[in-house]
Amino acid sequence: MPSDVQFAMWLLDNLADFVFAELYAHLIGCLAPKSERQVIIRSFTAACCDRIVDRLLALVERSKAARISNGRELVVVKNAAIKQFMKEHNTRLRICSGYSPSNVDAAAQAAGRAAGDRASFGRPVTGAAGVLRISKAT
Repeated sequence: MPSDVQFAMWLLDNLADFVFAELYAHLIGCLAPKSERQVIIRSFTAACCDRIVDRLLALVERSKAARISNGRELVVVKNAAIKQFMKEHNTRLRICSGYSPSNVDAAAQAAGRAAGDRASFGRPVTGAAGVLRISKAT
């Protein structure tokens, strides 16, 4: 559905802006040499994104547990339909890792995890990505 795509795009943009702002705040007082800063940036970003992923997966599981089916849902997403669409459009998902666990900064990882805990996943209520409302025409 277009509204779902709009929300997903908004969420990705919002989370990317959040991670960048948190990284900037973390680095503002950093006096490390450039070679060490790269490790700090990778460690912070990876830990922050990992924590956000963990929280999103927990929300999905909580949503599955709370979901009830009455047979009258407006939108039903089927895995088979998604897989078919991805096959037709040659879309493939993969996991990328840009850092080695042996080359990390523990303090940056801890700060990244803490930042990931502060991320918000709230749906916007106004603007182009807002929730569509059903009402009587007047």
